[in-house]
Amino acid sequence: MCIDRCLVGAALLVVVACTSSSAPTASTPLSAPSASSGLVPGRMVSGVVAEGAQPIAGAQIDNGPGSWVLSDANGAFQFPATQSIDPHAWVRASKDGYAQPCAAPIADTGPVAVQMVPLSALNSVPLPSPAGFRTISGVVTMTTSAGTWPAVGVWVDFEPSLADDWPAAFTHTDSNGKFSLCTLPETAVNIGALLGNMFAYVTVPPGQTNIELTLDSLGVDGKRR
Repeated sequence: MCIDRCLVGAALLVVVACTSSSAPTASTPLSAPSASSGLVPGRMVSGVVAEGAQPIAGAQIDNGPGSWVLSDANGAFQFPATQSIDPHAWVRASKDGYAQPCAAPIADTGPVAVQMVPLSALNSVPLPSPAGFRTISGVVTMTTSAGTWPAVGVWVDFEPSLADDWPAAFTHTDSNGKFSLCTLPETAVNIGALLGNMFAYVTVPPGQTNIELTLDSLGVDGKRR
């Protein structure tokens, strides 16, 4: 959940932006990597990022920690996949003011369609998932001296791997502390939540579609209190 990189949930939207501004754009196709580059030779990932039918230009696209590309004026992108196709068989898009509540799996063939949603349009209505995937919705709460309350504006994500905390889908809780993530695997999945120095984490078993997360505090050393 990127706790070691930043403490403010919304700031995670731009973690990948801390890379050189000279990153290649999607409008210039990348050449296939060599066998020694740590990438899969000849394996290219391409697709389009959009809000509904409207292409989104300038979104940062990646499929794991490391390099990224920008979507072009038509929302198109292309990049070489990382060596770790499993568990990073997903594409993530990041842009200020947007979330990506539905994961975007990389198929064996064909382009990847990545849908983003403006933060102002997020709500807790369960989002539909295609066959073979599931939607997980729920609520995030926080406990204070006055009781337990819904936590508003919390970053919530789906993390395919525990090894690097990379989010393949992310959203924010609404005014009732509720959220929804879609196109998640039917196998066990990791869901994390972060707000300031508070976090929650749960592994959701197969078949479960509704969860509750309660935020706990982190110390200055990043350890749970």
